[in-house]
Amino acid sequence: MLLGIVVVVSMIAPFAALLAPIGNTDYGAHVESDGFAGTGLLVIALLCFAAGSIAQVWLLSHWWRAGRHHDSMWVASSAVALGSSVFGLWWFAQFLSRASYLLLLPVLLVTGLIGAVVLYAQRTMTVKSEGGLLRAKGEARAARLRALPAEEQQALLAERRQIVDVLVERELVDEAMAQRVLEMPLGEWWTLREESSTG
Repeated sequence: MLLGIVVVVSMIAPFAALLAPIGNTDYGAHVESDGFAGTGLLVIALLCFAAGSIAQVWLLSHWWRAGRHHDSMWVASSAVALGSSVFGLWWFAQFLSRASYLLLLPVLLVTGLIGAVVLYAQRTMTVKSEGGLLRAKGEARAARLRALPAEEQQALLAERRQIVDVLVERELVDEAMAQRVLEMPLGEWWTLREESSTG
């Protein structure tokens, strides 16, 4: 659910900021209208683009840790963040004072840059084959487990031994396989599945 919320925010927030001034026909932003103007518009734009950039950073991190698989929704969210930022460079200059625009400009540039980086990464570093995806996910999970505190790693290894002992008792694995599994580094069980799929 959290992933869905983040993706929706990353897609909608920057674009929503572009809609904020609609209805405000005074480019000097000095009259009341149905759209946001002046300080209100600046605050809305800052919040929306900041939320969009944070969501893109989270998306990149999650995408990498999840195995770098292709997801059209994620690609679209990065494209929207980039496109909204580029268009916003011109758009908000029409509605904000120079001082307000200069405050917003760095946020627009950062959001656009992050969106471009995430989009480029998803277009060039996506794992496409099933075997490659399995390996990428396995390696990412192994890295997370090895980053745990030593006490937690020892607890996981003890739990692994208990599981293997049960499998041996029920004759679901032989002693040789059990020994091999117990000697594996933490987080490397996925290699057994990879071997079975290639074997």
